[in-house]
Amino acid sequence: MRPRKKEILCDGDKMGKEIRVKRVYLLLLVIAALTLAAGIFAEIKTLRSYYEMEQKTEAYIESVQQAVLLQNGSDYLTEQVRSFVITGDLQYVDNFFTEATVTRRRDKALETLSGYFEGREAYTLLKEALATSNELMKREYEAMVLGLQAEGVDPDSWQEELRGVKLPEETAGWTSEEKRERSRELVFDSIYQDYKARIYGKVSACTDMLTGEMRSEQQHSSDILLSALRNQVILISLLLCIVILSVIMTYTLVMRPLESAVKSIEKHSRMPVEGAYELRYLAEVYNRMAEDTARSHDKLNYEASHDGLTGLYNRGAFDRLREDCRRENHALMLLDLDYFKTINDQYGHAVGDRALKKVAGVLTNLFRREDAVCRIGGDEFAVLMVRADRNLTELVRRKVESANRTLGTGGEGLPAMSLSVGVAFAEPDEEPGAVYRRADAALYHVKESGRQGVAFDNEITDNEGKRVPC
Repeated sequence: MRPRKKEILCDGDKMGKEIRVKRVYLLLLVIAALTLAAGIFAEIKTLRSYYEMEQKTEAYIESVQQAVLLQNGSDYLTEQVRSFVITGDLQYVDNFFTEATVTRRRDKALETLSGYFEGREAYTLLKEALATSNELMKREYEAMVLGLQAEGVDPDSWQEELRGVKLPEETAGWTSEEKRERSRELVFDSIYQDYKARIYGKVSACTDMLTGEMRSEQQHSSDILLSALRNQVILISLLLCIVILSVIMTYTLVMRPLESAVKSIEKHSRMPVEGAYELRYLAEVYNRMAEDTARSHDKLNYEASHDGLTGLYNRGAFDRLREDCRRENHALMLLDLDYFKTINDQYGHAVGDRALKKVAGVLTNLFRREDAVCRIGGDEFAVLMVRADRNLTELVRRKVESANRTLGTGGEGLPAMSLSVGVAFAEPDEEPGAVYRRADAALYHVKESGRQGVAFDNEITDNEGKRVPC
């Protein structure tokens, strides 16, 4: 039957509406992307400006510190030469030359500052301060030479720099006291103080200039940061408007149709196929997935509780079954395939896998459907016989003998095999661990007795025939 014209128009209106909605979302996405890109650019610019300001601040702080360090080095030299000419203690001379030639605070300060401000006026000022300080050292050398002569120190023990100092000719005939007096005058007179004042002035001018430049740079960086922050506020506001508009559209066009779908999911019923194309498609996919999940649920449970090679219950299922059995009488059998390692080594792992499958088949055929046959390790098996007590001892023994006869014939490309079996009968509410230990002790007894057989927890005896408690 052909659809009526009215229905075709309705479908056309829906299709047109979907297209318009997509265009609006696409437009919002483009605007948001551009806004975000602008925001990221502004953020990068802000961070770059911040890091530049931080680096410049650190550079200026370091430079001021170096300028102060140069001043301190010069002051230290003055302190040592003055102490020497006053006291005559040679240690001050050693201290002077240690600072001048080893520690070298003045020279290192200028070297460090050259990495930041070489060629700029502040660097020139500090360089001039160092030159003035070096010029002053000539006067300090002369003072120290006079002091050393006054103290009668052997010239051969003088520092190399002092041995090359030439004194005025008139000092040749001076007494020790006159030389001592002149040495003090050289580092305390107005000429010396003038040198020190020039050094102080140049260092102070350098630090003042550095401080001024730092403040100017900080103000410039602060202006850039403030402008970037204003731009970010605008971009964030625009993004907020886009988000609000998107939320309104999403709720109007998507959320309300989803509410009915959610109610269907909560009731575990089929999701109604309605709403926008994407929602209808989602409903169909959900319904198919729900059906597939229901079909695969049993398969997943099976795989979680069964051994992949033999199809028997695995160790996890065995532990759960032991807990379930503790409420009633039951028997636990622990079985080991004798010399399984030899089979693997001699015939290969493929034959070993076939051997395990054969053991699994033999055990499954021997026991009841309600009994649980499990593979709990490589060549270790277990059987949980429900509603079983010691009256079934002979029945269990015959089953084990039957299994060993079947396995002992070999065939199908398999060698002859045998089982060692330990059996324990449990009382209601007995701890599974206790039952397991008794069955394991019985199994150990069989292995110690030569394998290929069965032992029960109440039949284990020592060499004297006395029963050994498990």
